[in-house]
Amino acid sequence: MIGGKAYPALSSFLLVAMQIACLIVLMITGPVFNFESSAIYLLFFSLFLGSWAIMVMLPSKLNIFPEVRKGATLIQKGPYRYIRHPMYLSLILLMISLLWMHFAWYRLLISILLLIDLIIKIEYEERILIRDLAGYKTYKGVTYRLVPCVY
Repeated sequence: MIGGKAYPALSSFLLVAMQIACLIVLMITGPVFNFESSAIYLLFFSLFLGSWAIMVMLPSKLNIFPEVRKGATLIQKGPYRYIRHPMYLSLILLMISLLWMHFAWYRLLISILLLIDLIIKIEYEERILIRDLAGYKTYKGVTYRLVPCVY
């Protein structure tokens, strides 16, 4: 804490920086919209899911970093009723659609790096949420991590 304000850990900054860097590389190294590809439907679904998750999460102190903000509450409605990490799922679907629209081996490697980063971030975030957010451990036991009925 500095000046009474909590700041994210260095590991949180690194995970978020890697996530943003990978997404930027994927977006600038290929066409964002390729209307000849059926991947456009996946792209729009990922944007819908991410927007829905953000709108539902806004009243609960939305945070890009895994740390829990003071006054944050556990959200269990909208997509959070079924999965714990709809924003991460949205990013994964976005990544797949961007790769599908313009495949290149280096973009596949960036996508794999992003996926690894997100998995590490989810694990890290869930440890923090269990520790710092009332009811999260119970919520974790009754919801899926990313994909309903699968994971």
